[in-house]
Amino acid sequence: MADGTSSSPLAQSSESDDVQVVDPAAPAENLPAVIDSVWEHPLIQLVKEPVTNGITKQKIVWKCLAPGCGKQWNGANSSKALAHGSRDPAYCLQVHIKACKGMASQAQIDLFLSLMKKRERKKKAVKRAHDLISDDIISSQGTVSDGIQQRKRGCYAKWPKNKKSSDFHKIWGYFRFCVR
Repeated sequence: MADGTSSSPLAQSSESDDVQVVDPAAPAENLPAVIDSVWEHPLIQLVKEPVTNGITKQKIVWKCLAPGCGKQWNGANSSKALAHGSRDPAYCLQVHIKACKGMASQAQIDLFLSLMKKRERKKKAVKRAHDLISDDIISSQGTVSDGIQQRKRGCYAKWPKNKKSSDFHKIWGYFRFCVR
């Protein structure tokens, strides 16, 4: 505008933090409906810095592009990037990172939150499948163990009482019966 103010919506500040959320009534800029990775989010940028000396490994960093934040971290830790962008205090504590204090629209934050919920559902499904497989293995092992013990009991029950070592063929027949 002519007086130097912008036509963007005013940022609102929360009482507990310096987290700023742009007016939710503002039109959502070209945001995707759903993202499969935190690196697809428009507020997170993964940067691969070139190697200068050829000896060291390529340095990977990620940046928060939210206006007012602009922080940068080493590595490509998607869990930390998701926690930072989602601004969920419990998840931020869990992965040891601070929440973003930059200005972001509610649609951008919701995109982070939907990805976070998607990850949680996937994690629970994998755990449920693992538990089912573990329970199945445990029950199968119990069934096999019971069968082996019954077979051993059956063999010992058929063992003749007064066998002499000279009755080799009879003893061999007994072992062949048990080993089957």
